[in-house]
Amino acid sequence: NRLLTRIALSPVGEPLARVSNDDGVRSLLLSILSALLAHRALYFDRGILHRDISINNILQTPKVPDGISNTNGLLIDLDYALDVGIPGESETTVLRSGAPHRTGTLPFMAIPILHNPGLAHRYHYDLQSFFFVLVWCC
Repeated sequence: NRLLTRIALSPVGEPLARVSNDDGVRSLLLSILSALLAHRALYFDRGILHRDISINNILQTPKVPDGISNTNGLLIDLDYALDVGIPGESETTVLRSGAPHRTGTLPFMAIPILHNPGLAHRYHYDLQSFFFVLVWCC
């Protein structure tokens, strides 16, 4: 009872890893800020913790003249995301993914996670990963 399905999509943007220096620092910072705001909304509005912030998971989107799109960046790749419950509304006791290995992109992982792979992932560890993305891009 399996069905082979293929979906063809056009690219929405370029990962920060492939963005040229010609785009400028302002554009880079706006892309990271947009991804940070998306991350905040995921966590506080939907109770989803991303857990894999890296330069390949933040896309810089082209400027759209239609006035509809006001973001310069997108946060993608929720493969390692975990539903932790909306803070303040639900009790969250389990923050481990159940994966037998560490999850995330090594150069951007929070230091406490690197020192203790069994440590439960927290919101502020993703914020540390955003800082490492910023440092990497500079």
